[in-house]
Amino acid sequence: MARRGVSVRGLIWRSHPHQVHLSEQEAIHLAEAVNEAGGQILLDKRVRRAGCHHQKLVLVRHPGREDDVVAFVGGIDLCHGRHDDHRHEGDPQAIELDQRYGPRPPWHDVQLQVRGPAVNDLAGHLP
Repeated sequence: MARRGVSVRGLIWRSHPHQVHLSEQEAIHLAEAVNEAGGQILLDKRVRRAGCHHQKLVLVRHPGREDDVVAFVGGIDLCHGRHDDHRHEGDPQAIELDQRYGPRPPWHDVQLQVRGPAVNDLAGHLP
């Protein structure tokens, strides 16, 4: 998208190393790819030991069309293992978790679509 002139900005949790089954290397690779294409991704590792960053914010602006700006906040991780729907049967590409959760753990979370002047307040959180 950045190569096509879209302004891409992001603050991504750097995560913990792949050796502990998390995605630090993937986050670094994504940031490098977006930055090389002309975007701006910053990696954030300001969390407590063994903690994680769970905030999600996506902001879509259309230059010259301020009425079309929209933001999405909250919500589930955008990764394998977290896909679910109203039936709560879990993700067919589930990652391995404790056996008590079953082979396809269901996930419950909320995401909010925001339009109008409140989007500007959310934009203050982006780099």
